[in-house]
Amino acid sequence: MVTHAARSEATRGALVAAGRGLFGERGFAAAPLDEVVRRAGVTKGALYHHFDNKEALFLAVFEDVEAELVRGVLAAAKGSPDPRARLRAGMRDFVIACQDPVVQRIVLQDAPAVLGWEVWRAVDACHFSALLQDGLTAAMTETERARRPVDLLTQVLRGALTEAAQMAGRSPDPETLATVLEVVDGLLDGLLPSSADRLPAGAFG
Repeated sequence: MVTHAARSEATRGALVAAGRGLFGERGFAAAPLDEVVRRAGVTKGALYHHFDNKEALFLAVFEDVEAELVRGVLAAAKGSPDPRARLRAGMRDFVIACQDPVVQRIVLQDAPAVLGWEVWRAVDACHFSALLQDGLTAAMTETERARRPVDLLTQVLRGALTEAAQMAGRSPDPETLATVLEVVDGLLDGLLPSSADRLPAGAFG
């Protein structure tokens, strides 16, 4: 027998999935809640049982997309031989994943505007930025970490990756993505010159 908790979780999942599809297709402003509940196959009352308003639903959608991005980055980095290679693979996968129009619109365009910069940053800090910081920590030597604080480097690199993903996503030229990925590789090489003194493990593994 399906429990009440399971039904409730299924309803919430259906709403998040419907919201993700609609927000991704139309953007936050042009996505009516009536259409969300129609796609989810639930009532408006069920929506308000789980989410106070449209912004709360969008926040849940954003967190869902961020979690999916992290899973993809981890999978892409898993087979790389060392922390630095895992970091590189994870950064490249993030930029590539953000070429999905749904991800582009929800994560890079609407989330900062709808939720505000501080909320956007707080959510990202629990997902991709946390992974990026752990990856940097593993890929840097003790000397590098002393010279360049990891938290500061994470913020700078996270901003650069966002701009790189947006630039590739906006360009009609399919070669732009390849060029952007080369720039990302060059940025990492410039920030972290090669060194044999690496930590043995990291979050990107």
